[in-house]
Amino acid sequence: MSKPKERSLILHADEVRRVLVEGAVTVCQPMKLTRWHEYVETNINAMGDNWPMWFEDECGEYHRSPCPFGARGDQRWCREAWQSAPGKGYWYKADHPDGIDRIPDGYVSAWKAPRFMPRVASRIDLKLADVGCKQVQDVSEAEAMATGVDIHEPVRGRSAYHVTYRDAFRASWNHLRAKHDRGWVANPWIWVGTFRRVTP
Repeated sequence: MSKPKERSLILHADEVRRVLVEGAVTVCQPMKLTRWHEYVETNINAMGDNWPMWFEDECGEYHRSPCPFGARGDQRWCREAWQSAPGKGYWYKADHPDGIDRIPDGYVSAWKAPRFMPRVASRIDLKLADVGCKQVQDVSEAEAMATGVDIHEPVRGRSAYHVTYRDAFRASWNHLRAKHDRGWVANPWIWVGTFRRVTP
């Protein structure tokens, strides 16, 4: 029997830090749905590693949105911003919460994007413990905190700080998604996956 193909999951620095500290993280990703439909949730079925959600549009037609996380119990290895450290293995951007844009020890080179990380450089393996879906504005305070957002990070362009984790999550979501018409105001449907760290 052939060995199952390993799949990866890209995590941002705040998500990586959450895993390293708490051993688990909640990851939210927008569903890939056609923009011109008004969707109504009908049912959710766990089917193999696709774990699709089915929607019914106003015409009574069904549409399938496969979950990018897979099914409960599936494992992923983490890709994160990184850089090779000559003779030392690897450096990881998440280990530098002060936000420096260059790697330490005076070695001048930019961080490499997560998508370029090879399997051998990954330090985190995850298992999908739970998965569900909702609209982004329905994310709870507890779920927002579990994504790893920093409530103490200043609001962009202001000296004030976020009051709640949902405020911080909304700001982070808009920073990543608003330019793709999937911002907080658009209130898109999202996949919400809870991953726990496992020993490889």
